[in-house]
Amino acid sequence: MPGYWWECDGTDRHRVRSFSDATGGLPIVRFFFHLCEDDWDQSLLSRPCAQCSGLLRINYSFPRRDDPLQFAVQHVVGLLVKLDRGEAAYLPMLWESIAVGESESKFDLKYVGQDAAGNYQPYGLARPAIVDRGALKQLADLYRAKTGVNLL
Repeated sequence: MPGYWWECDGTDRHRVRSFSDATGGLPIVRFFFHLCEDDWDQSLLSRPCAQCSGLLRINYSFPRRDDPLQFAVQHVVGLLVKLDRGEAAYLPMLWESIAVGESESKFDLKYVGQDAAGNYQPYGLARPAIVDRGALKQLADLYRAKTGVNLL
């Protein structure tokens, strides 16, 4: 199983193993930059399942080994930070996910990047994003604006 895939919330038998097959060819990092460009449109985080009436959602395992849990992404918001190195960018994100079979959400800070040459960098999908207090407040405010839920 790849690191991130699309899976139906109705049955785990309906999966799209290649992330870009569910996004019109967008690889995962480009997808998150696209989500940012679309003002964090939360409807882009689910797709109708072609095999049933369920919804496909981004899924991932955490931790990757030692008895991992599978998580389904519910919401993602982020802050685009342009770096002083040409057109390089850092995109820290707040993810709300639910472990499959559980009902309570968990929150995760991840990031992706783009270098000055325009290449997308996935490294932060496997590492925590580091944000200061101001950015954390901005993420919480954006989350509230996009979901209607106050985190704090």
